[in-house]
This record gives sequence, C-alpha cells and structure tokens, in this order.
Amino acid sequence: MRGKTQVMGMVESTSNGREWRAAFVRAFALMLALALPLTPARAAEPARNPVPAEVTLIHEPPTNPAHQAIHARVLGDPTFEGARRFFASFRLKRPLVIRTRSCSGRGGAWYYEGAVTVCYEYLQNAVDNARSDRRPDWVSEEDAIRGQFADVLYHEGAHALIEFLGIPLFSREEDAADTMASFAILALFRQDAPALINGIVYSYLVDTGVKNFNELPSLESRTIASRQYGGAHSTPLQRLFNVVCLAAGSDPASYRALVSRSDMPAWRANGCEEEYKQVAHAVRTLLAPHLDRDALQRQFPGAVWPEVALR
Repeated sequence: MRGKTQVMGMVESTSNGREWRAAFVRAFALMLALALPLTPARAAEPARNPVPAEVTLIHEPPTNPAHQAIHARVLGDPTFEGARRFFASFRLKRPLVIRTRSCSGRGGAWYYEGAVTVCYEYLQNAVDNARSDRRPDWVSEEDAIRGQFADVLYHEGAHALIEFLGIPLFSREEDAADTMASFAILALFRQDAPALINGIVYSYLVDTGVKNFNELPSLESRTIASRQYGGAHSTPLQRLFNVVCLAAGSDPASYRALVSRSDMPAWRANGCEEEYKQVAHAVRTLLAPHLDRDALQRQFPGAVWPEVALR
C-alpha cells in the first residue's frame, strides 16, 4: 500500500505541475496579445536617399568701399552659382554656405565648419593679376579671372565634401582638394575647360613669382624659403604641373600645346592618362554613391562625368 500511495502521489504532483504550466502559458499568451498593436505588421520600407541639405550662396556687402567693383563683378559672375549648383548635386547631410565677404585686409579663402569663405581681397588680387601687362597672350584677361575664381571655389568646396562625406585620404588634404577641383572643372565645363585651365595655370605661375613659362629658368637661381616646403599645400609649381597633367590625361589632344608650353618632363607627360584614370576611379568609388545623378545632369547637361557615377 505504501508503494502504491507513493506512486499515486507522484502522479498527482506531476499532473498538478502540468496544469500550472499550462495556465501560465495561457496567461502569458494573453498578456502578449494585449501588448501587441492591433494593426497588421507592414513590410519594412526600402531605404530612401536622404533629402539633400541646402547649399546657399551669400555675397555679403563689402565693408571696404574699394571692394564695390569686385562685389558687383561677383554678383554677375555665373561661376559662383555654378559652384553652388554642383555641390547641391550631392546628398549632403548638413547645410553648406558659400560666402564672399570683406576680410579686413586679409586676402584669402578657406573652408571651416560648414562654410566656404572667399575674401574680396583675394578676388581683387586675381583681377589685378589678370590685368597685368605681363600676362602672356595664351590666356585672356577674362579666362585668368574665371579660372582662378573657379579653382578657389571648387578647391574649398572639396574640403567640405571631404568632411561631409567622410572621404578617406592617403595624401595631404590640400593635394586631394586640388585634384578634386581640377577634375570637377574638367568634367563639368568640357567646352570652356581649356580656357579655365589656362587661367588656373597662369595663377600658379604668378604664385611662383613669374608671369610666363619662359621666365621659369630664372627661378633656378633664386633661393626658395624652406617654410614653403613645410606648408600644407604643395609648392605653386608642383600644383601647376599637377593641373597640367590631369588636364592632359583627360584629353591629350586638347592640352598638347599646354604640355609643350609648360615643358613638363616627358616621363611625367607619358603617364598623365594613367593619372587621370586613377582620379576617375576615385571619383566613381568615393563620390558617386553620394551624387544625385538627375540633379547633376539637369544643372550641367554637357558634363562628362565618369560613366559609373551616373548609374
């Protein structure tokens, strides 16, 4: 009898345990049902491209009366609006401001914390250099002005892209900004690019202390300050040849005369097409994912951008 009683006890205990667990499961299921929304679950929506942030162009009134003329020039110059439209073609997560203003005698241009600033002093200096009686005949006054205006806008804007888009770099940022600016000008303004490149090249000649290529040999006898080699930018002459080589690599026939005029070493000239292909690959890889293809095509119908970047 004892053994039977023990067995019955075990059966009764097991039965009670099962009933308790079943009740617990039913209660938990009821609580879960009450906690869930009554609307049916929807499939996850595909990710959408972020709405591009605004790119604003501001021409501040000059504080120096001497800058009234350059301010008027800037207001009517399409180069600035073109730069704004180009950077607005990217899906930027933050607003970007492109601003021209007086800088209290400090001539320069820079990018800092979401704003590109170009000083009227800098722009006036570009105009003065373009009007020099020593300007060579292979670049017009207007092209010298427009070329330097475009170069500074796309160079400083490139710094913004590098920061906003997290572009990785294996070289100095200033060199990368130079390359990105030259590439953009060559791609966006295919018809006017040779004239603009001439203007950029002339501005770098002026920065070296000469006005024409035939004056370059005189530099060999000059002592160049060592601090110039320690700066964030490459030397003006290096920047000049980088522009010439990238241009020649993009279209050898159109820039053959410029390569000859600059007396670029043959071993460098022979590799310019490969240099251009390397930059085009970087553009496709690093910039294309952030580019609004339709916006770029609307704003620059004649642009010759790397094909993959437009897919």
